Amino acid sequence: KYYLHSDGRANGLQSTGKLTMTCPHDEPADQYLYDPAHPFQTIRLLSNEWFEDQTERENRQDLLLYTSEPFDKPKVLCGPVYLRLYAETTAVDTDFACRLLLMDPQGKAWHLQGNLIRARYRHGKTSEPITPGRIYEYTLLVGNVAREIPAGYALRIEVLSSLEPVAKRHSNLANPMGPEIQMAIQRIFHDEQHPSSLHLPVLS
Repeated sequence: KYYLHSDGRANGLQSTGKLTMTCPHDEPADQYLYDPAHPFQTIRLLSNEWFEDQTERENRQDLLLYTSEPFDKPKVLCGPVYLRLYAETTAVDTDFACRLLLMDPQGKAWHLQGNLIRARYRHGKTSEPITPGRIYEYTLLVGNVAREIPAGYALRIEVLSSLEPVAKRHSNLANPMGPEIQMAIQRIFHDEQHPSSLHLPVLS
C-alpha cells in the first residue's frame, strides 16, 4: 500500500506529489479544474503510443501526479492494481481516472495501465447519485499488471477525470454524454481521515 502525499501542489510536471508507505496525517487536499471541452488524451489501445514517453502529456494543470522513490531492488507486480481515492466534486456526477506509469532513471514515463470510475456507480452497477461538495470514497481498478520493476525505476500515478479516446468525456451533468457541459472542481484528499492509497500486487 502506497499512500498519496503532497503539500497541495500536485498539478502537472511541477508536482510535489509523492507515493510512500507512510500514512498521511495533516496534509492539504489537491485540486484541479476539469473542463469537458478539453479532455485529457490518453494513449489509444492499438497504437505505437504505448512505446512513447508520456511526460509531454502530463504538462497540464488538470492532472495530479504522485511518484514513488526509485526502488533499491527489483519488484515483481502480478495481479490487479487498485486506487482507493477520497474525492469531492462540485458536479452532480463526474469521472475519476487513474493512469499507472513506470518511471525510468532518465525521467521518462511509460504507460502500464489506466482506467476510470463514474461517481454514481462507485458501488457497482446500481446508480447512486452523489451530493456536490461531499467527500466520497472510490475504489478504482486501475488494471491488471504482470511486470518486473527494475532497481532504479519508480512508479507514478496520474489522477484526472478523462481518458479520451478510450472513454468518452463526462459532461459533469446528469446526462454524462450529452452536448451540454459544465466545468467542475475536483478535490483529492490524503490525510489521516482520508488516506488515499495505491494498492500494488507485489510478489515476495
